[in-house]
Amino acid sequence: MTSIDHLAKWREEHPEGAKPRNPMQRWHDHDTRKSAIEAFCWQCMGGTTESAEGAMREIRGCPSGPHTPNPCPLWEWRPYK
Repeated sequence: MTSIDHLAKWREEHPEGAKPRNPMQRWHDHDTRKSAIEAFCWQCMGGTTESAEGAMREIRGCPSGPHTPNPCPLWEWRPYK
């Protein structure tokens, strides 16, 4: 079965399309370093497992840079710079 066949089958099974997922949900599906950092940033910025709106904008505007009173140890590796 080719990738095009897999895509056609998936589209038949999911006519509504894929639901947007937030970083916490992606981390539960794919336990990688990158997804863990994204989930940490998402949670730190007030995101929950249910919310899915504005992740990029919130994380990009992270106020916890290295020269702040409470620097984040993962700020250098944050996603959506």
